[in-house]
Amino acid sequence: MRAVVIIGLLTSPLTACSGDDGQETSTTLADGVTTLAPASTTTPTTAETVAGTTEAPQDDTTVTSTSGPPLGLPLYEIAFRGQGETGDTVVVLLDPESYTTLSDLDLQDVIRDVYDQFPPVAFAHVVDIEDAVDLVVADRNSLTEEELTLLDQHYFARLEEGIRIVYVGPFDQYPIAILGS
Repeated sequence: MRAVVIIGLLTSPLTACSGDDGQETSTTLADGVTTLAPASTTTPTTAETVAGTTEAPQDDTTVTSTSGPPLGLPLYEIAFRGQGETGDTVVVLLDPESYTTLSDLDLQDVIRDVYDQFPPVAFAHVVDIEDAVDLVVADRNSLTEEELTLLDQHYFARLEEGIRIVYVGPFDQYPIAILGS
């Protein structure tokens, strides 16, 4: 008895039917990833925001433009500078329009940048509203409850003795960091 083995070969590639005409559009996201998707057979009526990009309808294709926050440090200004024997005390005012999220590492980077760019800095205070600039250098015992509440919400970190970064207010759950580490 002889056994006959028949091997079938597929000579055409497998294709999936998506129910459209096969046209594809290319979308490049803000992080440089390009995706391919079938062209829409209907035009969306509103723009959709996805991962920092805005997709807006245009005929039967999707146009993508980046609308996320700028990369790098949040914008800031030195809103106050007072001279001291061992170095200056500065109040750093962040521009809330220059970031959508803020982390302890962002605050470290801002303090490091201020320390490097505007020496000599022994003490630095980071706030995000102008009303907190004068309050942060005032004697805490002279502040009202309302002023203390404002500081708790808008005072983020301070540099002590040119080396220790202490997180306060909304960031008080983070441990002390050492500048330069």
